[in-house]
Amino acid sequence: MVIYFSGTGNSKYVAEKIACHIGDEILSVNDQLKTRTYEKIHSDKPIVIVSPIYAWRIPKVMEDYIKTCGLSGNKNVYFIVTTCGTSGNASKYAKMFCEQLNCRFMGLTTIHMAGSYIAFMESPTKADSILRIQRAQPIISNCASYIKENQKFPQEHITSLGRFMSWFANPFFYRHIIGKRGFYTTDACVGCKKCEQVCMLNNVKVENGKPVWGDECTHCMACICRCPKEAIEYRNRSKGRMRYYLEKVVDE
Repeated sequence: MVIYFSGTGNSKYVAEKIACHIGDEILSVNDQLKTRTYEKIHSDKPIVIVSPIYAWRIPKVMEDYIKTCGLSGNKNVYFIVTTCGTSGNASKYAKMFCEQLNCRFMGLTTIHMAGSYIAFMESPTKADSILRIQRAQPIISNCASYIKENQKFPQEHITSLGRFMSWFANPFFYRHIIGKRGFYTTDACVGCKKCEQVCMLNNVKVENGKPVWGDECTHCMACICRCPKEAIEYRNRSKGRMRYYLEKVVDE
């Protein structure tokens, strides 16, 4: 089974490609969270977890959901992460996560996709986005081959900086950066409720025609990047930056 979590489409795209390659079913954590569905996850085939990197580790929202539901069946777990940069030492923490679930860690592979964390990073150009999608194809295919043959992913090289970022910067980000503070709407907002619909944590509610953010924000960027009027901003950092959502890039 392929299990994915995705805010702006990168991990969803990779998960769907992997599921197609290996001929397995797919589970959207987004949908499960949105409907508050918490059922034990069973798979006779290896588990493939696909997610973005949040502050150089697997997103806590993804880990918490899987821990709550639990895994049964096949004990082999693969991790495929999407990021525009480095995954740091995410493999160490993914392995620890597997140990907590009494599962077998089969490795972690990083796929470089266009950056979508426009709250702190420059937005990608359309050309760069398409180029990264194209470059991801052979890596996706290679990952699928390892999974089908029940072989571990090769160990990725981890730098000292990567170890530091996953160890120190991750807790710092969750404590001081990730949260609802900083989001607001401009006069372009028409109260269409798209932000409310795409928030998988049901953390955005439209009140009196304007969105209000609750305390469960995980900085997935779904609300800001999928607003049809580009009316949502994050402090002064997102102003003028292209909103990235993979399906929009592919369809245009």
